Amino acid sequence: MKQETPSLLIIGASCRAAAWSARRAGFRVAALDLFADRDLREIAEAHAIRSFPDSIVEQAHHFPDHQIVLAGGMENHPSVVAELEKQNAVVGASSSQIITLRSIASLQRWIQQASIPCVRFPKTISENFSLPSFVLGDQDHQTSVCLSNVASEPSPNLPSDRRQNRWLWKSMKSAGGLGVEYWNRETQLNFNDGYLEEKIEGECIGLVVLCSEEGTHYIGATFNRSYGDFHYGGSEGPIELSLELIGSVEAIMSLIAVELDYRGLLQADFIKTPTNELYLLEINPRWSASMEILELSTGRFLMAEHLGEVTRDSLVDERKGSLPNGRYIKRIVYATSPGTVSSDLSNWMMSRAYDPRVQSGAGWADIPMPGTQFQPQNPIATILVGVGGSEFERGNSDVERLIAKAHQMLTSE
Repeated sequence: MKQETPSLLIIGASCRAAAWSARRAGFRVAALDLFADRDLREIAEAHAIRSFPDSIVEQAHHFPDHQIVLAGGMENHPSVVAELEKQNAVVGASSSQIITLRSIASLQRWIQQASIPCVRFPKTISENFSLPSFVLGDQDHQTSVCLSNVASEPSPNLPSDRRQNRWLWKSMKSAGGLGVEYWNRETQLNFNDGYLEEKIEGECIGLVVLCSEEGTHYIGATFNRSYGDFHYGGSEGPIELSLELIGSVEAIMSLIAVELDYRGLLQADFIKTPTNELYLLEINPRWSASMEILELSTGRFLMAEHLGEVTRDSLVDERKGSLPNGRYIKRIVYATSPGTVSSDLSNWMMSRAYDPRVQSGAGWADIPMPGTQFQPQNPIATILVGVGGSEFERGNSDVERLIAKAHQMLTSE
């Protein structure tokens, strides 16, 4: 007897990449996200979230037989996830696991328990709680920070100029770098909504592992670029890391998976310093934007693996194994001025939509519907391009040309 195809409801700020992975593995897909973009509607029953996150639970009521998969931004709303758990099966992280995984105290404790010299935690300050920046076993780095010295009476080491500030204010209610800003003397601090973190210089990298009954295994890593100071601007990869760093990440993530009895994908975001040290920033227990790069480059069925599904021949379509290996660039295109997406622009993007089976150059994804309005700093769409080792610069040039063309075609308000 033929096995019924599982139905998924993917919920998050942007669901297209997760929906693509699910469809590629043979799942039936519905999606609730902020945009319900044109290409998402071609692969899923897509609906725009009316009010993020307030309307999510009510909108999910219309999909009672679907398993829920969390995407971007949902990790910041465990109370919403708890409500979803009452009406649907939520696969991946539970609401209680999310709370623990997003806890600053938990992150520091796991690093300490893992006893890995090359991994540190940034100096972090939250309400009634100060974390040292340290290398385990190195007493010289175990320096604490008094909250009153920083939050109430700013230290002379915290200059008022935002660009020179070594402290960041991070909101716990936003994702993709949208809630991060330089802290200065005028910033009003509400430690119920965020925390202060010392800025670490280096490259931002995302490392993905799969936690299963067989153990915790490294899948790959990407370099994550920023748009402006902190907005997520895209990913490039996979990148090569030393076996020592990979082993360090696997050890920490294995410790987490065992303690929480967690199964599924996890992404850990780090700053990698010029001296090859890793500073753990956060752990995301859901589908993350850079996982698309790793699926494209490896050909693995990451959504199926995230759900603990053994990929069955009856579920997988003809694309199985057909993805070309290589390196990929993913770039988020932001608006630089107010504008409206014309039919010409939307149709032009659709005519150049990225298809990894046949694509030889850069193409579009997360393509907006005609009439979509933008303000400066709003994301417009995504560009994807696969490149060989010697073609990386050419790939970046293709991306820049598409960005320039899109900005030119935006209709001014």
